[in-house]
Amino acid sequence: MANICDNYVMFINCDEQTKKDIISIFDGIKNIELSYDEIPFYSELMSFSISDEQTLTHKFGTKWIDVNDISECDDIIYISGTSAWSPFLGLSEMISKLFPQITVEHSYSESGCDFGGKCIMTSESYDDDFLSFLDYLQKYDNEGFYYELDYILDSIFDNDKEKMINYEHYTKYKDDIISIE
Repeated sequence: MANICDNYVMFINCDEQTKKDIISIFDGIKNIELSYDEIPFYSELMSFSISDEQTLTHKFGTKWIDVNDISECDDIIYISGTSAWSPFLGLSEMISKLFPQITVEHSYSESGCDFGGKCIMTSESYDDDFLSFLDYLQKYDNEGFYYELDYILDSIFDNDKEKMINYEHYTKYKDDIISIE
């Protein structure tokens, strides 16, 4: 089974036409039947050189995208979905370049490969806060962080806090592990 990366993306500062256009891209991905070149704005997106490699996988950041939800509120579009092994940061970056007035906040996590992060991009900037999975949860999802620590403590360490703390990977979370009831 492939490792699945969770993606949560906000497209901020979208006017009505931009919202329609971005939603059409993700509706196209969601309902794709034959190939990605059927997606609205495909040729425009592919014209951006964001990677030395020119394959779709390298440009989009992953070999497939499964769109779970598309919603909007005011000038923001929310997209959630999964992708293979890595986030679809390339697609988000291409969209930020196609619509230069927007800001994109793309959060992602993949527990099996032990990473997570939050990338904020505009047509002019790209800032990726790439972290380990637990560090990502600790910084951006405190409730999820404690849930994950508790799950690991129970399922891997048989609720032995000292054993978990002494395991090199979890030592830095000592105080958090001790606080688990």
